[in-house]
Amino acid sequence: IDDSARLKRWVSWLVEVREPQPPQHAVGSPRTWVLKDENDGGMLITLEGKLKEYTPPTRLTITLSSPVYQFDGDQSYQLTDLGNGRTRVDIDAKYHYAQWLANLMEPLVTPSAKKKMVGDLARLKALVESKAEVR
Repeated sequence: IDDSARLKRWVSWLVEVREPQPPQHAVGSPRTWVLKDENDGGMLITLEGKLKEYTPPTRLTITLSSPVYQFDGDQSYQLTDLGNGRTRVDIDAKYHYAQWLANLMEPLVTPSAKKKMVGDLARLKALVESKAEVR
């Protein structure tokens, strides 16, 4: 869940992940995610992030923010071994919008973001089930 090349295989719109070289996984390590918004004519969106929690191989929390869209929040990934080669992925995301217009648009943005996340998880599941290397 924190390998830049593999993230781009299952997170839609993600075109680039910038991180220190060699990659650092310590709390506070920066990440920049560049996404190409397919719903807005291909506009590039840059999200600045820092690892907030990193407990390999089961948990990662990243704090993400966008100065352009004036929001910030945390996105957590929890992996639970279910046995027999099965793993459950739980994602929890909580964001705060600083600008009044973004707050006004939140009822439209959140369902769209959830729909995208469900699609991304379905893509990850298909990759894992096809035995493609996603680990």
